[in-house]
Amino acid sequence: MNNCPYCKEFESRELIHNGETIKRILYETDNFVVFPALGCFIEGYLLIAPKQHYISVGTMPSSLVAEMEEIKNRVKNIITQEYGEPVVFEHGPSAQMLKGVCCIDHAHLHVVPFKMNLHAHVSDHFQGSEISGLDQLKSAGQKAYLFTEGDKQHVFLLDAAIPTQLIRKIIAKEAGITEKWDWRTYPEIENLKKTITNLKRKF
Repeated sequence: MNNCPYCKEFESRELIHNGETIKRILYETDNFVVFPALGCFIEGYLLIAPKQHYISVGTMPSSLVAEMEEIKNRVKNIITQEYGEPVVFEHGPSAQMLKGVCCIDHAHLHVVPFKMNLHAHVSDHFQGSEISGLDQLKSAGQKAYLFTEGDKQHVFLLDAAIPTQLIRKIIAKEAGITEKWDWRTYPEIENLKKTITNLKRKF
């Protein structure tokens, strides 16, 4: 998509941030890329995204979802070895919720090296159910959802918009860096660069 920052970056191979050019892709296949997040409030915070534009993992073809599951597991193993056990999450928006909303609507999984019971915290806000794989996110249909993964995987179906970057807020608060939840305000470029340096030879 012409207006998607991820699509542009994956094509150019470069992130332009405040006039600085950063090459942040750590690993890729024909279909996916792995790269450190803007707003990398914990070193080692990675994103996994498809090269083709989809709005959520739940809207991706089954063959791509299966590949993403494999990549996710590989990324989790590397993060665990280098930083400690991570949590994984996704905010899967519905097409209706995206209308008129300024956000990154390109599907991406967050992998954050921070051990916590993310499911319990999200359950304070929404009712969820346990699932056994990313392929089951297709069951969300046209609904928006939150996906979390720690020891188990859960999906939370949403009937309305949620506060922006809700799960980042939850993790930042638990990590004692509450104010750094917003990646736009706190891009944490130094942590991003440290992540590149530490992980570029691990894949």
